[in-house]
Parts: sequence; C-alpha cells; structure tokens
Amino acid sequence: MIYEPASIECRVLLDCKEKIISIQHMLASLEKTIGSNPQNICENLTDIYRELDHMHEWYTTKKS
Repeated sequence: MIYEPASIECRVLLDCKEKIISIQHMLASLEKTIGSNPQNICENLTDIYRELDHMHEWYTTKKS
C-alpha cells in the first residue's frame, strides 16, 4: 500500500500499526511450528492497534 502521510506523527502511527499487523502474522505462523496458541497476545496487539488507530484519527481530525 502506498500512502503519503501528512506529518511525521502520522508516519509514526501508520508505521506502528503496520508493525503490529506484521507481528500478529509472525505469531500466527509460530502456532504451526511450536504448537502454542498466541491468541491472547494477538488480542492484546489488536487492542493496541485500535488505540493507535484512534490516536491517528484524533490527530488527523485535529489537524484538519
């Protein structure tokens, strides 16, 4: 996905959200190899993602 963030703050928030998604995918792949279920960690990461998304929305609304 190509996007042009409007500010450094937006860039940081977008990068953090992308990294959380990446971590969730990596943890899901571990489940297949170690037999452990990282579901609880992934749920916590989803909550963090949502918080970052709210921060990003608030910031972009404030800047408009």
